[in-house]
Order: sequence, then C-alpha cells, then structure tokens
Amino acid sequence: MYKYSKIKVYLKIYTTILLLTVLVCSCSNGRAMPPKTPNPRQFGGECVYNVYDGLATITRVEKTERSRNQANTPGGPGYEGYEVSYVISLREPIVETWAKDVVTKQYPFTLKNSWYPGERYLEKYGLHVGEELPIQVQIITRGTCTPVILEFQTVDREDYFESEGKS
Repeated sequence: MYKYSKIKVYLKIYTTILLLTVLVCSCSNGRAMPPKTPNPRQFGGECVYNVYDGLATITRVEKTERSRNQANTPGGPGYEGYEVSYVISLREPIVETWAKDVVTKQYPFTLKNSWYPGERYLEKYGLHVGEELPIQVQIITRGTCTPVILEFQTVDREDYFESEGKS
C-alpha cells in the first residue's frame, strides 16, 4: 500500500510538470511579444525580395483534355477549365543574375490551389489572348523562402466563385 501511495505522488508531480511544460511552450509562440515593424520588402520569415513591376501578357487560352477532366476530379471544382499561359515583361531589368530568365519563360496561369480557371472566371477577369495584366515579380535577395513570386495586381487567384454550390 505504501508503494501505491508513493507512485501516486510521483504521478501527480509528473503530470503537474508536464502540464506546466505544455503551458509554457504554448505561451512562447510569439503572441506575447510585440510584432516587429514589417519591412515593406519582406514577405516571409527573414526573407527579403526585390520587387519588379511589369505586365503579364496572355499568350494562350485553350480547353484541353486535362483541363476538361478537372470537372470529374474528386474534390475538384466541378467545372471544366481552360489552360491559360502568359509571358512577362518588366519595366526595369532584373538585377539578380540567376533570375534573369524569369522574363524568357512562358508560365501557366492557374488558381492558387492549382485548378484551371473556368469560362466564367475568364470572363470576370478579362483573360483572353493578348490581354495585358499588371504583375509584380518578387526576386529573393536574402533568406530561404520561395525564390520567385509572381503576383497579379488585378486578378484574384483565390477567387473560387465558379465552384460554389458544386460538389
């Protein structure tokens, strides 16, 4: 009986220490610290980017077998999509030597979750061959985040309105 009491005491002490450790760890996630003043050129972690303004020119809008098939993909949008491609031209040359080929590539346009845009999305945002859209190209200069980020200024790539109400 004495051993059982001693084990019970140790178990309570261990449980208390464990709970205190969890509490301390969960409180030290940075929320109690005042936020740093954000650097306007800092987009994630300790990564820093140079930002270049330019235009994305739509070069292709085509319904393909792959883009049609997304309508039947489990968990997909429930509509047929279009493969859209674009090229980039910038107002000023890229300084970072390793990234100069950014303006020589053709890029696929997809929604942020990798779905192809549908017909109503193309209409809403005016995506057709020859259309020029403002874009920002962010090239990393310090850190280990995504090296190149392409951000459209007038097109919301997280606008999933076409899939609303579809299963």
